[in-house]
Parts: sequence; C-alpha cells; structure tokens
Amino acid sequence: MFDLDKLTWLNAHYIKEAPPSRLAGLLVPFLNARGLTTPDPDYLAEAVVALQPRAKTLVELAEKVAFYLVDEVVLDPAAAKKFLTADAVPVLKALMEKLQPMEVFTEKELETLFEELAAAHGVKLGKIAQPVRVALTGASVSPGLFEVMNVLGRARVLGRLGQALAYLEAQAGTA
Repeated sequence: MFDLDKLTWLNAHYIKEAPPSRLAGLLVPFLNARGLTTPDPDYLAEAVVALQPRAKTLVELAEKVAFYLVDEVVLDPAAAKKFLTADAVPVLKALMEKLQPMEVFTEKELETLFEELAAAHGVKLGKIAQPVRVALTGASVSPGLFEVMNVLGRARVLGRLGQALAYLEAQAGTA
C-alpha cells in the first residue's frame, strides 16, 4: 500500500540532502515545462540553495525558483496592494541610490544598509523589507531577503526596484 504522505516526506528529505548542482540539473525539464529558459547552471544552483529546505517535490521547487529566472516578476495583487504603497516610494528610491554604487552584495552589507535606511526614515525594518520583497519576488513570502538580493545580483535588483517604482507611479496616476 502506498502512503503518499510518507513518499512526499521522503522526497522532501532527498531534495534537502541533494547537492544544489544536481537539483539544478534535475530542474531543467520542469522549468522548460513552465516556459522558463534555463539559466547558467551555477546561478540556478545558487537559487536552489535558498529554496531546498522548503520544497517537497521538483515541481514545487521549479515553481518556487521561477521568480529568480524571469525578467519581470508578476506581482501578487494582495501583496502589492498591502506593501507597494505611496509610503514605500521614498524608501525604494533611497535604497536604489544606495545600491547603485555597490558592485557586489553581501548579506551583512545589505542588512547594515537596510538598518541605516530604517533609522534615516524613522521606520521599522519591516516597512522597508516587505515592499522590497514584493518588488523582487512578486510575493510577500520568500527566502531571506538579503539572500534573495545576493542571488539576484545588483542589476536584477535595481531593475526590479525600478519596475516596482513604475508600478507605483502607474497606480498613483489611476487613483
């Protein structure tokens, strides 16, 4: 008799234990089936690392890794409505200015930068982190934000923040 829950648990265990480079290779057909182009294997493996502990199947892993592989994320309407507000505009602009000269992101540097921005704008870290998370991933839930930014890299992060600001500008024009 098949116990689907046990089989899923076992599959999740093997995904967690597998080398990211192996999972990246196994993901290719699942990504292609979703219409996603397969990126550089090293980049994909780096993205997989953040998602491995959360995935139970390769189908689920391909779904979760998708935001790393697109040029423009699809915003979850509820997350965008809640976090991409007019209040976020000055903070997103300030963040872009600070990120522009940074050649390489490290999680520690990013954390320090966010703490400085929060203090400068008199807000809690979440008031910066959540709008940025939505701008970068399209959702309000993701792996650690600084980890996501590190994997995406400077160009993708700046591009997506710019897209979020354009979205906010369009929303302000329709209001």
